[in-house]
Amino acid sequence: MYHSVKPLILASTSPRRQDFLRWMGLQYSVEAADIDESRKPEEAPEIFVQRLAKEKGAVIAEKFPAHWVVSGDTAVCLDSQVLGKPQDGEDAVQMLMQLSGRTHSVLSAYSVMHQQKGIVE
Repeated sequence: MYHSVKPLILASTSPRRQDFLRWMGLQYSVEAADIDESRKPEEAPEIFVQRLAKEKGAVIAEKFPAHWVVSGDTAVCLDSQVLGKPQDGEDAVQMLMQLSGRTHSVLSAYSVMHQQKGIVE
């Protein structure tokens, strides 16, 4: 099991991302990144998830410049359209019905940064 020397912050409240860091044996804290998650006009889905991952990390890295910050974003795409997060159970069922029997993509992007060291990946 690896124990980080410097504090690690997960810039996400996602249970899946937390599970992944626990599975890796990392000790971390969670800080929610409050950013506008709107897609820009004509923004490609791949660029969209990369931008959100970096923006989430940057917000938290600014608050905690001496910490390593890991952030990420995931989007489901159908016919080049990014499907937003379901608002409730009914919306989730509608989204699953829309995806049923159709090929879709799940895109994920991650960012690792340390503001004091000037590291952004």
